[in-house]
Amino acid sequence: AIGKYRSIWALGLRNPFTFAVQPGNATAGAPFGTQPVIKTRDPFGNDSTSGLAGSLLVNVNLTGGAGPLQGVTALDVGTGTGNGSASFSDLRIVTIGTNKLLTASASGLGSTAGSTFTVSAGAATSLAIQAQPPASATAGVIFPSATVVRLLDAFGNLVTTDSSTVVTGSRSAGTAALGGTTSVTAVNGLATF
Repeated sequence: AIGKYRSIWALGLRNPFTFAVQPGNATAGAPFGTQPVIKTRDPFGNDSTSGLAGSLLVNVNLTGGAGPLQGVTALDVGTGTGNGSASFSDLRIVTIGTNKLLTASASGLGSTAGSTFTVSAGAATSLAIQAQPPASATAGVIFPSATVVRLLDAFGNLVTTDSSTVVTGSRSAGTAALGGTTSVTAVNGLATF
């Protein structure tokens, strides 16, 4: 039975397993809000364990977008353990971005790709200066270039969803008073002075 199953898959008629649940609702560094579920199926697309080995590991890998993919990436879908289903529980990615893609593969059954998804930044936990103030300035004159501060999550990703945090600049050395607008609200994770 398994030989017939494989030969039908080889003809490209159907994949012998599928993403029954697609990954999604992902925030950098946290387990995906929606974890993928892989199920084996027959050549007609029905869930099935017919001809399935007692033990068979299915592996998921990040094949699109920056990673790496973390967590337990291999589960047993065999009839002795998974009974044709593998439900992942702690997959996560620390790098934000769109068009992330997971591909599942199993020995003798080839591979199948899921749907693309997005990993968003977490809450802002730190600041970093993107554009430094000028090395020299004229007293009483607006700096010739803007100073830009980035709001970063715990993994160093720009928090582009933050347009409410107020960032305040202050003088940390020297004696002159810092003039102008010293508090600005971030826009898309950037505070521009």
